[in-house]
Amino acid sequence: MQFDALTAGTALILVQFSVSLVMAGLFFALPTEKCTRHWALSGLCVGIGLTMVIVNAGAPRYLILILGNNLLILGLIYQWTGLRAFYRRPPSKAGWIVGGLFFMAYALSLIQNATISVRGLLAAIAIFLMLLLYMYELLSAQVQKWSFARLLATTAVAALLISYGGRVALAAFQVAEILPRTNSLISVTLLYFVPVVGTLLLSSALLLLYFERIVADKDHLATHDELTKVFNRRAIDTSGQREISVARRLRKPMAIAFVDIDHFKEINDRFGHAVGDRVLFQVAQALKGACRDIDLIGRYGGEEFCIIFPNMDMEKCHVVGQRLVSAVNQCRFEIAENVTISVGIALSRLDDEKHNWGILIERADHELYKAKSGGRNRFEVHADASTAGS
Repeated sequence: MQFDALTAGTALILVQFSVSLVMAGLFFALPTEKCTRHWALSGLCVGIGLTMVIVNAGAPRYLILILGNNLLILGLIYQWTGLRAFYRRPPSKAGWIVGGLFFMAYALSLIQNATISVRGLLAAIAIFLMLLLYMYELLSAQVQKWSFARLLATTAVAALLISYGGRVALAAFQVAEILPRTNSLISVTLLYFVPVVGTLLLSSALLLLYFERIVADKDHLATHDELTKVFNRRAIDTSGQREISVARRLRKPMAIAFVDIDHFKEINDRFGHAVGDRVLFQVAQALKGACRDIDLIGRYGGEEFCIIFPNMDMEKCHVVGQRLVSAVNQCRFEIAENVTISVGIALSRLDDEKHNWGILIERADHELYKAKSGGRNRFEVHADASTAGS
């Protein structure tokens, strides 16, 4: 059975230019993002390089061969660099080393009048090495879970690795069927069909990765305080109402703590709001470090924080109250004065359906007032009779 290599090559060119247009559109929509800039350059370079290589069809036009093949590799380098930028990794020279070695090896092959099979082997090796770098970035990404986009990208890169690995093996053994103008099944599959499908899947996956990042960032902004990097008031209120329901169902009391930075207005007045913002951030991180993984901390407003403690009792409340105060006392701030906090803690009541989040907030706030009235840099705990013996 024969297959039309020209049609397959044309399809690959059209797919690549379509991808480059999409990536260019993404870049113009978000020009400040490094990854979109690299991906736009990648689509352009690969599209032009691929067109030159396929249209040339192995003819000995040295300038076209050098430009086409090196633009193709350059595009892959830009795509890999964009992937590193997406995962917020520092620049690396690995891809550029592959590109530099390919340029020298390919130029040398032309000088020595190497056959098209040898030149194809060099190109396939360079692409295979770049794909290995892609796979490394995807597998080593520091993310908590595998998303659909990441799985799709990994699948696409794996398919391309198999394709170009096969081309390297066949070219190494000088199998003539992988020549661009050969209309055999294996040639069209390795040279055109798998790259078309792999390119579409990989480009779609990169777009999905970026859209997943946008959605995640949007969700994060909706639930987190930008300055302190902890939950905002709306998120902590929602979480508190949920945790009360869980506590009633499991019959395990929960507690909340209201935390206020002592004399924070004086810090702002004396040292400026920029210093005050840094103090807020440091206090938030100190409180977070003093909490368990299951505890939830949020900025409730101004210099006040609210912390939710699931599965607590009176004894644990006293321990955690002292731990919060000590954590801030041990924190080093840029201002000469010591920064301290006052803490009010209230335990939930499980035997009263009317004992809701609002009442718990009021009681924690009342305990905070008592801590401040008692001299600050201390904590107070309120407990109902239903939890005092827990």
